[in-house]
Amino acid sequence: MAKRLKAMGTNGYQNGFELSLLDDRLSQPIKRKKPTTYFVNSMSDLFHEDIPFSFID
Repeated sequence: MAKRLKAMGTNGYQNGFELSLLDDRLSQPIKRKKPTTYFVNSMSDLFHEDIPFSFID
């Protein structure tokens, strides 16, 4: 799926399967005015060894 999204030029998938930390996406839920359900980490591993604890916090 990441290869397909990269080929389509979808924002956030420029690195394909390489580790990417998208800090700007962390604040998106706070900016919502309406309650929303989020599906989180569908194509990621939040606890990957290269993810800094500061990002998880």
